[in-house]
Amino acid sequence: MPGAENIRDIGGYPGLDGRPVQKRRFIRAGGLGDLTADGVAAIRGLGVRCIVDLRASFERKKKPDALEKDE
Repeated sequence: MPGAENIRDIGGYPGLDGRPVQKRRFIRAGGLGDLTADGVAAIRGLGVRCIVDLRASFERKKKPDALEKDE
């Protein structure tokens, strides 16, 4: 994803019951603040329905993610 920091699919890792997490079910990223227009389109193309931002409020204000207005 152009502009995303450390983005990856966590599918394939074992879940709590030992079965692998479904591919393309959970995508994690270190940051979405620098997504380019192509990066935003790529994230939308994955069908992402929910973004969970675990940063502190001051971090989100300093560098909001590029999809924040979609939430």
